[in-house]
Amino acid sequence: MKIKRLLCLALVPIIVLMVSCSGDSGTGHQSSFADSDSHPVQEVVINSNFLPGITEFEFEAISQATGIKISTTNYLIDEFFIKILAGDSDVDIYFVRPTEIRLLCEQGIYYPFESEIISDFNDRCFDYLKDCCDVEGQTVYMPISNSVTAVLMPKAAIEETGMEYSDIEYLDGYLEFARNYSGSRTAFTNGSTLFSLLENQYEHFVCDFENNEFDYITPEYLNLYESLLGGYLRYAQEPGAPAGFTHSLAQNGACHSDNVLMTIGSYDSYQDYNDSSYGNGTYNAYGKSVFFEKWRAFPLPKISDKVSGNPTSNLFAMINPYSENKEAAVKVLEEIASNYYVYGDYYTSYSFLFEDKSDYPEKYHPESEIFSDFYDIVKNGYINKYVIFTSHPDIEEYQNGRATLEEAVAMYQRECYSNLNHTLAAYTTPPA
Repeated sequence: MKIKRLLCLALVPIIVLMVSCSGDSGTGHQSSFADSDSHPVQEVVINSNFLPGITEFEFEAISQATGIKISTTNYLIDEFFIKILAGDSDVDIYFVRPTEIRLLCEQGIYYPFESEIISDFNDRCFDYLKDCCDVEGQTVYMPISNSVTAVLMPKAAIEETGMEYSDIEYLDGYLEFARNYSGSRTAFTNGSTLFSLLENQYEHFVCDFENNEFDYITPEYLNLYESLLGGYLRYAQEPGAPAGFTHSLAQNGACHSDNVLMTIGSYDSYQDYNDSSYGNGTYNAYGKSVFFEKWRAFPLPKISDKVSGNPTSNLFAMINPYSENKEAAVKVLEEIASNYYVYGDYYTSYSFLFEDKSDYPEKYHPESEIFSDFYDIVKNGYINKYVIFTSHPDIEEYQNGRATLEEAVAMYQRECYSNLNHTLAAYTTPPA
């Protein structure tokens, strides 16, 4: 175990810059195992996510299988860093993102699993996930979930338009395809969501944050910014929106309709397609299999030929190096690794972790074309360990006419430079 303690002074920028975007403080424990005369003696506390409720497991069932009581907390990201840097021991397992992995590893804050079960589980995962779990030849993280957002199109729309992937491979072609379409179908997307995903592309393939070298005043970024953020107010559909698109916040709900040209969504979205809460109940007539039978998926459009993969969204489990229940924590994660699909919830049950297609259960419909589509997209995925925590105030300035395109992007670049450097400085302050 390799641990470095940092000055408390270094925590101040973290609180300001790395606050979570939503969720309540998780200062209390919520037990997932009912107290009784026969309850387990050991207890493991899991901080399941910085966004409460997004990723959970059937903790009560895991408790029954292991004989270990499990409680959960939802400490937000700023609280997490305060606790981990202070050496607090009240949480045994944290679920973290790649950004936190990078920062923690840079400071040597991790604990090796020393578990063949977890190592074997990691070996089954895609290489980029496994590589993220190893530090100096030791297994110190375990993948919990992995997913991608893709372009979804009904097969009927593909047949109607004669669309080929090359038509929508790049952003300009993607937008042009929608604008030139003259039929009755509607292209659904969420401009802000798609912008964020493609901005991730830019920051991964163009920016060199590790060496503090990045520039947003480039043709690729300016085109991305203007194409997806120009013409309408943020999060709202306006008359000036790019032609051919309906900017719908309920983007996945679009897949209920037979009149969709394209939308964006993830593989687990299909569970909603049988949910009558989106309309008058007629959607139930489709049945859940409609997604697998009638839809295809394509990689997100690229901002340039520098892009060679799709951004992935993932969580990893780590054991708190200051935990006093490390052995029990390992047993809990071993149980999850041994029965991943048994204990997974809505999100984790439909994440793509494994290299071998035979590892996926029947509920994934592995024989379907869209499963193969998503599998190929995920296999070609990447992890971006540098995420700029900013509210993007430049967007409102640009969309309300208070800043030109160049002025707005220059504003964002200053924001990124300030946030990145302050964040790194907070983790590199030498001990006294």
